[in-house]
Amino acid sequence: MMSALHYLLQATTLGKAMRATSDNRQLAMVRGINTYVVGLAMEIGIFAIPGLSATYRIPVAFVVLLLVLLVKPEGIVGGS
Repeated sequence: MMSALHYLLQATTLGKAMRATSDNRQLAMVRGINTYVVGLAMEIGIFAIPGLSATYRIPVAFVVLLLVLLVKPEGIVGGS
């Protein structure tokens, strides 16, 4: 999910418009960026992410647990 967000913000036109709008709204408007549409896209994304995270919460936690156990079999706290 983080790599998809990174790709969205760095490589797409919408991501560039989002970054420009967050830096300086007036300058983004002068450059021809429709800041209303960018704001609307950000709001839709903000409301969509909690729905996705609630859906994938348990599978993601399971994958993280498996990765931790593969990398460090003694667990997070370790042992002597």
